[in-house]
Amino acid sequence: MNLLTLFLAYVGLLATLGTFTAVAIAVKVHRGPRHP
Repeated sequence: MNLLTLFLAYVGLLATLGTFTAVAIAVKVHRGPRHP
């Protein structure tokens, strides 16, 4: 397997997880601490 392809796949996975985490945190902050 090409190292560049593996690296791009790894970066893509991190970007996806990072975006998902950012959205989840934004939703929690927007709802406020009273609504877990």
